[in-house]
Amino acid sequence: MTDSLEGAPVARPRLVLAIVATAAFILSVDLTFVNVALPQIGARFGATVPQLAWVVDAYTVALTSLLIPGAAVAERFGRRGMFLAGMALFGAASLVGGLAMSLGVLLLARVLMGVGAGMMLAPAMAITAMAFAPAERTRALATWASAGALGLALGPVLGGIVVGTFGWRWAFLLPVPVLAVALVAGARVLPRGRGPAGVPFDLPGTVLALVALVPLIAALIEAPRLGWSSPWVVGLLAVGLLLLLAFAVREATAPAPAFDVRALARTSVGGASLVLFASYVAFMGVLFLVTIDLQVVAGLGPIAYGLVLVPMAVAYWVMSRVAARVTTTSSRGAGACVLTGLVALVGAFAIPAADPSTVPWALVALVLMGIGNGLAVPVSAALVLNARPGRSLGTASALSVVARFAGGAVGVALIASAAASAASLDAGLTRGYWAGAITVLALGAAGGALLLRGGGVGEGRPIEADRGSIDPGPG
Repeated sequence: MTDSLEGAPVARPRLVLAIVATAAFILSVDLTFVNVALPQIGARFGATVPQLAWVVDAYTVALTSLLIPGAAVAERFGRRGMFLAGMALFGAASLVGGLAMSLGVLLLARVLMGVGAGMMLAPAMAITAMAFAPAERTRALATWASAGALGLALGPVLGGIVVGTFGWRWAFLLPVPVLAVALVAGARVLPRGRGPAGVPFDLPGTVLALVALVPLIAALIEAPRLGWSSPWVVGLLAVGLLLLLAFAVREATAPAPAFDVRALARTSVGGASLVLFASYVAFMGVLFLVTIDLQVVAGLGPIAYGLVLVPMAVAYWVMSRVAARVTTTSSRGAGACVLTGLVALVGAFAIPAADPSTVPWALVALVLMGIGNGLAVPVSAALVLNARPGRSLGTASALSVVARFAGGAVGVALIASAAASAASLDAGLTRGYWAGAITVLALGAAGGALLLRGGGVGEGRPIEADRGSIDPGPG
């Protein structure tokens, strides 16, 4: 097939959707599942706070780095092959992680899991769209997105039950048989397809997208250990910024870019992307700190910790439904959702900062984080997607996903760095919470200002007439 979405009818489109949605659920679960296992992993391997941050970020950074290159390669060489290869790699790496006998092997497994996740996620939306006729496509894409949102909300809850019952290794081993079945079924029913023929492959842009984020994350995580003035930290920050600049210049000038960065020139798109970035700084950052707060300081076991997260998951799901309903009525409602969500996310950091060892405040932080993300993320994702910047909806979709996962990676790195720089665990938690609050406040204020300037909110008309097209949450 040489066209992006059209081709021969797919024999079993609902099975295709089930496979892609299952993958989205597992990938989103794994983004937060392992957080619950961090105390057990730390005890097993004697890991420090920065090393535990790497356990989280090795996956997130690899996933984020693969999204743009993965989409470009899939469009050039085939979506089904990319998706199935990613599924096989993710499953094999999960098995290695579950059997790891050293922290180094575990970190390598997390990197490979992130690579596999990126390879699956990059072509997933296109594969879903290919399987359905245009009249059914919106509902199918909403189902796929909902599976990812559900996995992200339930990941910590399921993780608490599984880790508390069977141990941390099952956080890695549990997805393996599910993925094996999905891999066999996917090889039989997933449609073949690739992008339009004759479009040049942007190899320089693809390579730059692959490597740009890694040195920045490494610098943030290692700065407390090496010192902010360390030549290694300064050098990594400089290299990362130069790579990002080179990527932006390349993609702005390339005749057929892997990712059209000119989309960010539209203030409403740039503002919504900043809000998405801030939302995931909060989501991953709060979970990282609360995991240490409740399990290490307060002594909750994994099962109790997982149950404690149920109100957060419920708040997240309910608010995402509210946001989807409100934003189909009026963009003034969209503005209210974004503003309320950002205030809640700042509060999720600021409230427990006053007394980080108090369990009730940590619970309040979790619920606020669920409310804030449920309101802000669906609206901001819809604003990016519905703007359809430039010529490519694919660019808008990729931007929405990359902003979220990059925010998660940077959030964990920045907050773990702040926490590790303190003399004691309590002081570190306080510093981490305040670092998160300030970061989300700054990013949210900048994103909101751009949205208002660009008319992205407050125009008094719906974001989208079809509610099914509103992304129901991250994933």
